[in-house]
Amino acid sequence: MKKKKSIEQNVEVFFRVSGLLHRLVDRHFKYDVGKITLQQVKVVEEVFYCGGDGINLKDLAERLDISPSAASQVVESLVQEELLLRMPSQTDRRAVVITISPKVAELHRQHLQFFEELLGRSLAGVSAHEIGVALRVLNVLLSNLEKETNQK
Repeated sequence: MKKKKSIEQNVEVFFRVSGLLHRLVDRHFKYDVGKITLQQVKVVEEVFYCGGDGINLKDLAERLDISPSAASQVVESLVQEELLLRMPSQTDRRAVVITISPKVAELHRQHLQFFEELLGRSLAGVSAHEIGVALRVLNVLLSNLEKETNQK
């Protein structure tokens, strides 16, 4: 019973922190990218985490578990919004890869700066040892969630 209560409290704290971060980001950033769907956000995120070389449409579709035609439609809408770019592949001149636009790169830079400053203020009074322990826990959580995601 005590363990269940502890898990419930941890979940509650996690969601409260997540919600507060979400509100702070919404308050701080005013996005000028029109209305973006969740599917479009997932596509931009996937392209972003592929790195500077970009990703081809077929691989993007597989990673997102959607059809290549659906991926193509979403990518095209994001190219129109100037959030993604279609570029010639550096390794295969016949191929095209999808990369992030300078607009997305700048948004990412702003987010990093914002979160660095926010974390600096939020972690005032927390020792380096405590931060290290929290980071180890978060890395284990991330690893376990990635394994869970890859199993499905």
